[in-house]
Amino acid sequence: MRDYWDAVRKPASALNSYRKHDLRRTLKLLITSAFFFSLGASLLVSKIAFLAGAFSPGIFAGFLLAVFALVILVSLGLGLVHEMISGIMGGRGKYYESLTAISFFWAAPSVGLFITSLLLFVPYVGIILGSFIVALTFSTGLASLYRSTKELAKVDTLTSYIIVSILMLSFFVMFYSMIVFNFASLLGG
Repeated sequence: MRDYWDAVRKPASALNSYRKHDLRRTLKLLITSAFFFSLGASLLVSKIAFLAGAFSPGIFAGFLLAVFALVILVSLGLGLVHEMISGIMGGRGKYYESLTAISFFWAAPSVGLFITSLLLFVPYVGIILGSFIVALTFSTGLASLYRSTKELAKVDTLTSYIIVSILMLSFFVMFYSMIVFNFASLLGG
C-alpha cells in the first residue's frame, strides 16, 4: 500500500522503483487504483440515485463491480495500444512498461475521485473543493503518464507527448464509436 501512496504523492520518485520488471507490483498498483476509482464513481452514482429516490445497495454493489472490471479491462487494452504506439514511435519498452505507465496515470485521479465523492456530501464547499481536487489529481495523473512514458519507453519528451496524444485520441475514438454503435443498434433493431 505504501507503493500506491508514493505513486499518488510522489510519482516521479516512485517511478524509479518500477524500473525493475515486477508485473505483480504493477498489477497491484492498477487494482488499487481501479478499486478507488470504482468506489468513488459508485458513491457518486449512489448519491444521485438517493436524490432521485431510487437508491438500493444493489445499485451501489453492481456499479462498483462494473466500474472496477471496466477500469481493469480498459487499462489492459490501453497498455497494449500504448506498447504498439511506443514501438512505432521508436520506443524500446514492452507491455510491462506500457502497463506501468497506464497504472501510474490512474493512481492520482482515482484517489481524487474518491475524495471528491466524499466531499460532495458536504453542501456548497464540497463542490468547490471537489472540483479543485479533481483538476489537481487529473493533471498529476496526466503528467505521470507523460513522465512514465518518457522514462520507461526510453523516448524524448516530444515523442512522449506524441505517444500520449495518440493514445488519448484513440481512447476517445473508441469511446465515441461505442456510443455511436450502441445508438445505431438501438435504432436498427
